[in-house]
Amino acid sequence: MVKIILISSLISVVVTIIVMLFIFKIFAGLITNVISETEKKILAVIDNKISKDKF
Repeated sequence: MVKIILISSLISVVVTIIVMLFIFKIFAGLITNVISETEKKILAVIDNKISKDKF
């Protein structure tokens, strides 16, 4: 009886860890996408300011 409880709790912990890693990967991907998009926008704004200063 105790072994069954231990095994089931172990399985639930492993499943939880796998799910957390999966969610973390998805969030990390989304965050990196957002960061790269904002970086592109910031760089574009900086480029515009530099070209306006030149002319």
